[in-house]
Order: sequence, then C-alpha cells, then structure tokens
Amino acid sequence: MIFFIPILIILAGVAILLHRRYLAQREQEGPRVVVKGHTYSEVVESKPVCVAESNNRVGDVNRCCIIGAGRVGAMTGIVLASNNPQVQFSIVDTNERLIAAWKSDRPPITDPGLENILFDDECLAIEGIDNDTTTTTALASKNEEVMRRRKIQNLSFSSDVHATVASAQIVFLCVEMDELDTSFAHLDPTLQTIATASSGPKVIVQRATSPYKTVWHIKEHLESLTPNIHHTILTNPLPSFPPPSCSTSSPLSETRVIIGHIYSPSSRPEDIDALKKLYTPFVPAERIVTMDAYSAELGRMGQTAVLAQQMGSLASLSVLSGACEASTGAVGWMVGSDTAGCSVSGSGGMVLGAEFREVTSELQCLVHMAKESGMEEVAEYWGSLLKVQEFLVRRAVRRLIKEMGTDEEGKKGSVAVVGFGEQRGVGSIATKELRSAGLEIKVAGDQILQKPLEVELGEGIDVVGCVEQACSGCSGVVFLGSTRVQPESLQDIARCMKERRVLSLRSGLDGVKMKQLGFEVL
Repeated sequence: MIFFIPILIILAGVAILLHRRYLAQREQEGPRVVVKGHTYSEVVESKPVCVAESNNRVGDVNRCCIIGAGRVGAMTGIVLASNNPQVQFSIVDTNERLIAAWKSDRPPITDPGLENILFDDECLAIEGIDNDTTTTTALASKNEEVMRRRKIQNLSFSSDVHATVASAQIVFLCVEMDELDTSFAHLDPTLQTIATASSGPKVIVQRATSPYKTVWHIKEHLESLTPNIHHTILTNPLPSFPPPSCSTSSPLSETRVIIGHIYSPSSRPEDIDALKKLYTPFVPAERIVTMDAYSAELGRMGQTAVLAQQMGSLASLSVLSGACEASTGAVGWMVGSDTAGCSVSGSGGMVLGAEFREVTSELQCLVHMAKESGMEEVAEYWGSLLKVQEFLVRRAVRRLIKEMGTDEEGKKGSVAVVGFGEQRGVGSIATKELRSAGLEIKVAGDQILQKPLEVELGEGIDVVGCVEQACSGCSGVVFLGSTRVQPESLQDIARCMKERRVLSLRSGLDGVKMKQLGFEVL
C-alpha cells in the first residue's frame, strides 16, 4: 500500500499542472460563446503577416469588368455572364457608338449562336412570321417598335470605365492591339485608368492578343503607379482557331482554358482560383490549365503561327493547282485535308476569314520578338507567312477588279468596302489594291472603329455611315470581318447596286443566300 502513495502524488501533480495550463489557455481564448446548446471559442491570433495578406486579398468575386467592347471583350463578357448568373459583368469602352450598338437590338458583330444567347425572341410572339424568318427581319418588315427581351440579366454595357473598374474585383483587359504596332502603347492609357480607379488589389487578366511579356509590363507599370497596391496579374489567352477545316470557330465555346501567372512572393493562389471558378460552370476542371505567363504567351502565339503555316501551305497549293490545271480536290486529299473544298480552294480558306486579324497580330509579335532576340532568320521565316497572307488578299481583290472591267464609256466602276472596323489589316490591303486600279472606293463606317477612317485611309476614299449608302451605285462590294449585315439589308443592297458582284474575305457569309439575291459571289 505504501508503494502506491508516490505514484498517486505524481499523478496529482500532473493533473494540477494540466489544469493550470487549461485555465491559462481559457484566459487567452477569451469568453466562451454558446450557440444552440453548443460551445465555441473565439480565437484571435495576432499575426501581422496574415493580416497584411488578408488586406491584399480580392475576396469573393461578385463583380467583373471587361475593358474593350470589341469582339474579344464582348464575347468574353457574354460567355462568362451567361454561365455565372451570380456574378455581375460589365463591358466598358470609351467608344460610345459601340456601346450604344451593344445596347440595341442588333449587335455590331455576328457569331454562330450569339443572338440565341443574348435575346429571347420567343416571348415576342409576332403573328404571321414563317419559321424560316428571323425575328429581326420580321420586325423590320412590319416596322414595329418592339424591344427584344434580353436573356442575360447580369450583363451590362457602359462607357464609364473609371466607375466600373473601381467596383470590380476582376478586370479583363481586352484592348485589341493594332496589327502593325507591337509596342504596349495601346495598354498604357487603360493601365493608368485602373491605377486611378483602384483603392485596393484586383485580379487583372490580360485577354486580347498582345506582344510577348505583356503580363510583366502590366505588373511593372501598375507597381510604378500604385506601389502600395499589389494586384494579381494573369494572362488568359484566347482559344486558338481550329486547324484547316470547314468547321467554324466560335468564341462561344472554349474547349480548353489557359491561365498564365508570374511567380512572385506576393502571388495569391486564391486569386487564380477565383478566375478558374468563372470557367468551371462550362469547362471541365481538367481542361483548365495553369502555367507560367511566359509559356502561356509564347504558346498562344506559337499555336497560331503553326496553324497559320498549315493554312498558308494549303492556300499556296490551291494557287499552284489552279495555275497547273491540277485538281484542288485531289491535291487536298493527298496532303491529308478531307475538306479540300473549304481549305484548299478559292481564297485559301480561313486564312482570309475572321481570324486574319489575330493571325496577323500574333505573327507580327513573333517577328518582333525574334528581331529583339537577334534571330533575323527566324524573323524572316515568320514574316514570310505574313507575305503569303497579303498575297492571298491581293489576288482575291484583283479577281474582283478583273471581273468588273469598264463600262461603255470606258470608266471603271466603284466598289464598297464593308466591315473595315474589325479587319483593318486586310481592309488596308484591299483598299490599297482597289485604289491602285483607279476604282472609286466607298467605305462603310461602323461602331467598332476607334478613329476616323478618313485619317487612316487618306484622301480619295469616301467614308459613309451605313452599308446601304456605301453600296448604292457600286458594281462590287468587299465584305471584311464579321460586321453585322441583316438579311433585309442584303435585299436593299441588291436593289441599290449597279452590278451585283461580291467578294467575301470573311468567314460565315451565306453564299447560297447571296446567289439567291442575284449576287455573283467571287
């Protein structure tokens, strides 16, 4: 019995020691809180580093801003807003005409499935409309002032860039660069606005085509303007158009999402997750890939360049097939293209389609990057693809000029150019070729333009406000890009033209419909 007394004394000492530690911990934890019969402790730890990090966090995302209401910005906002109804998206642009066009019933651009996402036309229930007639056509024919009901209630358009940026947690930079300018001059005014409007950290996402190391430039520029605010800078490259085929490429469906970021001590993984969450409702998680920003930028340009190389090769074979009296279909089959009628014929397939702008811009970036690195041979190689594309445009325009000929008085007719705003590069080549042939040129201005065409094109070109006015009295029309042309407008164009010759340098034009209206499609 005496043997157990020391053991009991030791156990009692341990119990007293544990009890004292428990009381001391209770004093540090503060008062106990009882909620519905359960007891909780509120623990507030003093960690200055964590507090500093929390002040730099974006937090729950409920507002996003897309700067740039062109094709890239508008399609990005529409896609994300339609799949994230709990988040408010605002597309902003200083071009008030473009914003007004997006607020109207007729979007300034076309894309397969775009109007079905934007508008609910079934609720209009207009009587006497055939199934094959679009609602917009029926409304125009009936001259009814009926506003189309919009489906996406969490999407808005505004020209107040400062206010929209100030309230957003994520800002998408969709400012499109000029095809011939590989500097960052197009971004700096927007970065100045972001710095002025930001009272706290934001997630800045570079989305549009841009030169190499754009993310690093954005980071350095914003840090110089707001040194006390640490933004998270990411790149989210556009999905590249598909390889040569007849299938159309639509920004409405992204099969893979790339997110590039810069490794730094201030990097916040939760901000990358915030961007990921905007895509997870419609893109499988395994298809959302993160990598360093440099790889993401160069990879996007490289993917576009390789695809452009394939299409340039097919287009060159098409030209050679015509000159050698070979079958383009047979040649296309032998080189492994099962869509010979689309990509190895005519004007070279999608090289001259709506993707011409992206191809030109990114090839220019590769050429500039190679020259900066002292690789003149590499720059010359990628530059040769640009020359092939310019050759295809000139060749197609020359065909139109040849078909037009001259009238009885020996005068050459006039040509209308439609959609210059979206395809400045191909538009400049086309108008230059038309001007050299001595033709009268009328260009239809549109909402996408950021500066007057008169300044860019020079003298001798008549810039008018609408497509019908541009085509009036013309003997030919050149369609560029994917600028909105309503079916009823095509009928008006057909009636007002002197001769109905149309050259399409855009994808998605309904050639069958054009022929039904009496156009000669080249």
